[in-house]
Amino acid sequence: MKRKKQECNSPSDQLDPIPNDLMVEIFSRLPGTSLMKFQYLSKFWFSIIRSKRFIDSFFSRSLNRGSRLLITLNNINENGEKRLFFFSASNEGANKYFPSSLVANLDMIIPSGDAHYHFPQGTIVHGFICCSYHGQFLICNLITRQIVTIPKSGDYKFTYNYLGYDPIDDQYKALCMMASQSDYGDIKHKVLTLGRGDNKNHSWRQIKDNTEPYMPSTKGICINGVVYYGASISDKNVIVCFDVRLEKICLMNPPFSIKYWDHDHGTNLINYKGKLAVICTTGLRASHGYGFILRILENVEKREWSKKTYKFPQSWLNSTMISSYSYIGINKTGEIILAPNVLPRNLEPFYIFYCDVTSQDIRRVRLEGIADDEEFMRHYGIGDKSVRYGYISSEYFEDITFL
Repeated sequence: MKRKKQECNSPSDQLDPIPNDLMVEIFSRLPGTSLMKFQYLSKFWFSIIRSKRFIDSFFSRSLNRGSRLLITLNNINENGEKRLFFFSASNEGANKYFPSSLVANLDMIIPSGDAHYHFPQGTIVHGFICCSYHGQFLICNLITRQIVTIPKSGDYKFTYNYLGYDPIDDQYKALCMMASQSDYGDIKHKVLTLGRGDNKNHSWRQIKDNTEPYMPSTKGICINGVVYYGASISDKNVIVCFDVRLEKICLMNPPFSIKYWDHDHGTNLINYKGKLAVICTTGLRASHGYGFILRILENVEKREWSKKTYKFPQSWLNSTMISSYSYIGINKTGEIILAPNVLPRNLEPFYIFYCDVTSQDIRRVRLEGIADDEEFMRHYGIGDKSVRYGYISSEYFEDITFL
């Protein structure tokens, strides 16, 4: 006896809609690049993905996963075209319990036209990357593909731009320091609110401050609502502190000597487990050996600092050109990261080093997909005559926020 064929178009056979909570949970597990595509498939999906609640939830998960490595290549090809290349790589491969290699993926290319944007004079805050050129300020997000061009704040000869985030009012603000001349002339500070939604105010406003003339010397770093950057004043070096929420500037004189600021070759500011730290290379021929000193600001109000030291193994020194490396920050396990400043001229990989201050260990991780990728270099005209300055940061997090 044949079984009667069931009708498949009856209401009882229709699939039940996915509950909203389950839909949000599914979205939250997707990569940001996929979310940016799915948001345009329906108005309902758009409302979920672009809601502040979902954006904050996505970023919380990003924080829990840990930061990603951001690799920036500032290139001028043989035709004189100027471009910025942005790569990112998962930091999981940089864990001591994982294989010792990372693969970088190309996320975005920005043609810079006549303006050769410099990176990273400003800061990396969450998923926002800042570039600048003669007062022009550009902020981009690799996930959302949003590029925000900030108008000039004035006609001063020297300008330095930084980005900060106020976690209390949930606002992003740009800081511009302007100097009339390079030898500590007249200076001014202006602030511009970027915010989210109705908080936007793309006009500069001057803030009052009583700081003596100084010249910035390092990139900016934003920690707990304060932007820090190294600066020089006459015969000493200081740390500039900009409170993003209160819009106040002050100068910090550390209780230790900073001989010079030099991001490319030794002395730099880093975020050490959510605290400001100054890292400084010790001399190669010093009696105590070659290494670095890490000073950590343990108490912001009392200006209390702790100190850690690290000494490089002698065998490692013989095989590494340390002068071409810089300290870029730490990974999730607290290892100090050293990265190269210039890509190799020949078709070969380059390496990142991880230093464990506690165990005094060091390990090498190979970064693949850039300097060793012949097809990439040929396609974008990157050859021996091109400028291939690189910059690597460990402060980048995936973020789907729109400014």
